[in-house]
Amino acid sequence: MLTCAIPFPCRRGGTCIASASWPGGGFLLGGLALALCAVILALIALGIGSAELSLGRILDIAIGRSSATPGERLILGFRLPRVLTGLSVGAALGVSGAVFQSLSRNPLGSPDLIGFTTGAATGALLHIVVYGPSTVGAAMGAVAGGALTAVAVWLLARRQGAMGHATPRCWSALAWARVLHAVNGLLLVKGDLDHAL
Repeated sequence: MLTCAIPFPCRRGGTCIASASWPGGGFLLGGLALALCAVILALIALGIGSAELSLGRILDIAIGRSSATPGERLILGFRLPRVLTGLSVGAALGVSGAVFQSLSRNPLGSPDLIGFTTGAATGALLHIVVYGPSTVGAAMGAVAGGALTAVAVWLLARRQGAMGHATPRCWSALAWARVLHAVNGLLLVKGDLDHAL
């Protein structure tokens, strides 16, 4: 049995210690099982498509036995970057979900709970409606909108004295997200729908 001591703040100040235990190291075994599933699915994704490749052919290309063939160009040029991007994005989403669950002290916490995604959409829509469609401009607008939303939620929670408590901070963030959602609807109605959508 794997046991871990976890410090957390007590209600009366100080630090309390709680112990969490996983019978048989289940946490580690679960992580290894998920990693194995990811490898198997990656190999399947490398093999399927309009030109199917066998597992032996994929392994030959991976270890360098088969070079300068159409299969190598297909895997190294198209399928492998796609698989690696999918794995990286999945890992990034998992980490961001864990961070937001920890910050909000809520197992259902996510970036849209605090309004980041709605703020990013507002920034992108505002740029498209005001300046016209532009990939770089919309991306910069989304980054700026998400960052401004984070600052606004932080200031709102700080003003209410809710920085140490998760519940008022989440309510402030939810209210801000609803306001931005309404602004997004207004921008879609007032702007050119072909550009905004």
